[in-house]
Amino acid sequence: MADGLFPSFQPGPRLVDGSEVRKLANRTTIGRFGVAGGTDEVTATPLNAHLNEVTSGSTVSLPAAIPGTVLMIASEPVLTVYASRFNQSTGLPDAIIGAVGSTASLPSAAQGGGSLMSYVCYRAGLWLQTAPGGGGGMGPPGPQGPPGPGISMAPTQPTTPELGDLWFNQGTFRLQIFLGGWVNLGSVV
Repeated sequence: MADGLFPSFQPGPRLVDGSEVRKLANRTTIGRFGVAGGTDEVTATPLNAHLNEVTSGSTVSLPAAIPGTVLMIASEPVLTVYASRFNQSTGLPDAIIGAVGSTASLPSAAQGGGSLMSYVCYRAGLWLQTAPGGGGGMGPPGPQGPPGPGISMAPTQPTTPELGDLWFNQGTFRLQIFLGGWVNLGSVV
């Protein structure tokens, strides 16, 4: 294997340059890493590996949509992902249904920077863009909830408890709740 591609791969035990190991892994696995995308639909980089890491550029294109095909794109930049312009099995251009609540099939879909998206073909000519794990990104924070019970740890009971407060009695090693008076949890009220 000591051709021009992997010069440090020589017969016998020895250290090998890590960058050459990565090159070998990229060529022998189902992934394609460090992909440079194009700049528009015409120059969009065609993807055909199961896992594709796009590190630059702004456009890529999917292969013909054949049922059962799944591609994943990990993208550092914001991307426009184009469907194939012609699918031999349908005789038509492919389409993509985007992940953001869309039901429209379009010739392209947007993919945010720093994201991982799956493209699944379940019907000839049609890709479905999904977020792995079935969920989207994190939503906005919700409203502040009501305050919870007060919890204290001390050998003596709190002086101004409120209904529902908890107290771990360090003298007896028991957890108690205030229900108008202190009651051991697990005991009959």
